[in-house]
Amino acid sequence: MREHAHASSVSVTLLERDDGHAVRVADDGCGFATALEPPEEEGYGFVSMRARVRLGGGTLRVESAPGAGTTVEAWLPRWQTPAGEGTSA
Repeated sequence: MREHAHASSVSVTLLERDDGHAVRVADDGCGFATALEPPEEEGYGFVSMRARVRLGGGTLRVESAPGAGTTVEAWLPRWQTPAGEGTSA
């Protein structure tokens, strides 16, 4: 984010939430005009992030505004070990 955002600070927060895990990355950079989520053609970065999170059954949320920085939050459900796996005899 720092490369594109021209941010002076970036924070990363890891959370347990809604029976899963979330990571929130927020910066104080230049932001961009898309208020809710950048369109698919914005670039491969967001397209790749969105695809990977969806493959894991999660969600991706992007909030940004010009001059107000950007926050990206990804949530993934907690991985469950199938019954009978991971146990020793």
